[in-house]
Amino acid sequence: MTKLETSDHIIGMGPNDSVKLKLKVEWQSSSAINMRNQNGVIEAPYKITISEINSLEAVTVSARGGYSVTIDNITVMSGAKNQWSSSDWVVFILRYIGCWGNRECVANVITDLNGKGVYKASLTINYNRKETTCAPQNLTITLDPVPMTKLRAKGEVSEFSKQGDIILDCKNQVRNAMLTSRQIAVNLRSDLVWDENEAVLKPDNDNGVGFILRDSNRSLLKINKGVAINSIFKTYAKGSAVNSVEAIPVFATYYVLDPAKVKAGPLQSKALIVVSYN
Repeated sequence: MTKLETSDHIIGMGPNDSVKLKLKVEWQSSSAINMRNQNGVIEAPYKITISEINSLEAVTVSARGGYSVTIDNITVMSGAKNQWSSSDWVVFILRYIGCWGNRECVANVITDLNGKGVYKASLTINYNRKETTCAPQNLTITLDPVPMTKLRAKGEVSEFSKQGDIILDCKNQVRNAMLTSRQIAVNLRSDLVWDENEAVLKPDNDNGVGFILRDSNRSLLKINKGVAINSIFKTYAKGSAVNSVEAIPVFATYYVLDPAKVKAGPLQSKALIVVSYN
């Protein structure tokens, strides 16, 4: 039995073949196998090496958006050399090598070996990558002290606005292009949301001053109350680019809830940063 030359493959997995795997197949020994006294049992070990690559090399086998693929005729042995003339065998080998690993071409060439003793193996690869996660860091926005004279009317005290950034530590993106493997949504949740305005947080003490939040466009940043998610202020679609560290700007300033209850002293409120996946 003659071992035919193996081919390397570049396998594309996931959306737009965004994950590339390099597959190398090697016979452990290149010598032919003598079938005498084998009792129908032969050994022809081969080694498969798979590595994820960042490369512009063209994909030769695609999972067509999925994460599983089967490659036929990954290794082939034939007894045709003993049944064909030397010239026919040379022509066959040249045809086989000329396929350069093309699956359809190899399959057509191997069809000519029917009845000549063909041993072939297929390989199925399942790529179970970890899903993208984005863990939020704690954020504290500290405002400058505000004079009591600025707190005499109900509403926003805009000149004391301060920016903070919600930092997301993201991992397990699709490697080549740092793409998300699923949709990611970010929202805020708090039991201190003011009933009159979902973008305003009441203080955690009895005071007539709270805080109003705005997003990077200075639009009101609505905060969810309880378990229901009625407002999402940042979304990363599946397959979109996400850096290892993402910064989401948030602006906070004072908001007078009730001028009659305003009093001097420290103010504080809290909201939970929630990241959800789909």
